[in-house]
Amino acid sequence: MQKPSITYWVVAVILTLWNGFGLFAVFGDPQLLGYGQVEPEQQKLLDIRPIWALIGSASSVIAGVLACLMMLARNKLAVLFFGISLLGFLTQNIWFFGSETTRSLLPPAFPGLQLTILVSIIVGIWMCRRASAKGWMR
Repeated sequence: MQKPSITYWVVAVILTLWNGFGLFAVFGDPQLLGYGQVEPEQQKLLDIRPIWALIGSASSVIAGVLACLMMLARNKLAVLFFGISLLGFLTQNIWFFGSETTRSLLPPAFPGLQLTILVSIIVGIWMCRRASAKGWMR
């Protein structure tokens, strides 16, 4: 088995940190832990969020963290977990962007954040598939 490139390790570490921050954000979710200090618009958004959108958010982040750990371990299952993360991400965003009501409550930076998350998942899938093709993954 060949050794991965420095780029592989840099991407793996950055994605792991990014997903770690996401994990803290999900488990710090006011809907999961009770309402903390949130803006009234965000509180309304949390009040009307269906459980399936919350499950999509949580599964996306948890699968993303597992994918990154698999990536660091050079395990081919990373692609599967990134795929699960993508499905969870799409599930939550169907709700976030699916109606005028929810879109009107989203903060202005939200679409940019969601785009960044989508790009990170795609980069993870691409990097792991590339690493697998090069024989870097077990």
